[in-house]
Amino acid sequence: KNDRGKSYKLLSRVQPSWGNSTCLELAVSGKCRDFVALVGVQELLSMIWRGNIHLDQPYRQVLICLGLPFLPFLPARLITFDITAKDNRISWRRKFLWTFQAPFSVFVYNVVFFFVYLFIFASVILSRFCYNPHWLELVLIAWTGTLLIEEARQVSWLSLERNI
Repeated sequence: KNDRGKSYKLLSRVQPSWGNSTCLELAVSGKCRDFVALVGVQELLSMIWRGNIHLDQPYRQVLICLGLPFLPFLPARLITFDITAKDNRISWRRKFLWTFQAPFSVFVYNVVFFFVYLFIFASVILSRFCYNPHWLELVLIAWTGTLLIEEARQVSWLSLERNI
């Protein structure tokens, strides 16, 4: 009998005998493209990419919710979520968090704000520099500083993980 839930659990189960990694991680690190190309693995990757948002949900409605983050009740009305039978009564706050914490949503916001950063950077570079910095220059300096701090945090975290 085909059971998708069991196959997803098997693909994502952490095995201590495999160095605390999953079957999917081993397949990706071993460049086993035939295994990763299987339908079940692709469905699992799509589920991870979408978070708790249902796979049949059109991207257009998700993008509308992402474009209007000041309307927190909107995801509960527009988006259907993967909810089990025991989780029938999920609050709109939880649905709001599910929408904005999904990897797809994080990716969309990263792309949008990257282009905003590039636009501000280009406008600052093309403008005349003065002794009193313009407010856009201050925003750019602060934003660049936070990017540098985040990169340093990621590098230090990776070095800590390698030492463990």
